[in-house]
Amino acid sequence: RRQRQMCIRDRDSLRYDLCSIDFDPETGRFGDRVNCLYEASAKGKSVSFPRVSPDGRYLLFTQSDYGNFSIWHPESDLYLLELANGKIHELSSVNSKDVDSFHTWSSSGKWFVFSSKRLDGLWARPFFAHFNPTTGQASKPFLLPQKDPHFYETFTRTYNLPELVKAPVSDLSLIHISEPTRP
Repeated sequence: RRQRQMCIRDRDSLRYDLCSIDFDPETGRFGDRVNCLYEASAKGKSVSFPRVSPDGRYLLFTQSDYGNFSIWHPESDLYLLELANGKIHELSSVNSKDVDSFHTWSSSGKWFVFSSKRLDGLWARPFFAHFNPTTGQASKPFLLPQKDPHFYETFTRTYNLPELVKAPVSDLSLIHISEPTRP
């Protein structure tokens, strides 16, 4: 019982840094050396969901106050690490006052999609941003347009993990699609 109380009490002090570990693709073995790329815990922060850009030049990640389930943290923002020089940039052109998290690169590396609760603080919706790999700059994001302009006002589902795909999804039984209902 004491162990459970300690775990619950200390949950907001759990923080993750951004690290890399050597890997040999020929043998499929990990090395022993761990390199800390960004010590978020020293700033009282936590890193989650690191995703390397398709060209291998950048790493996009989410930073929040603690833990790794950032969709529940209003302070969650997206950051960009330049892998060649280790510089980290907050994506201020992309981030909002509410949750910005769970991101995915397009296969070209010129776009990414992420979940954001910026509209109402309740439902995560898919926002898209253009990314310039030459400058490392992202554009102001936009919400995925729908046929019905009021779609997001009544759609009571959340886009926690948006993904970009290059081909149509052929087996629609894998996806649950529901139509919004109007009051």
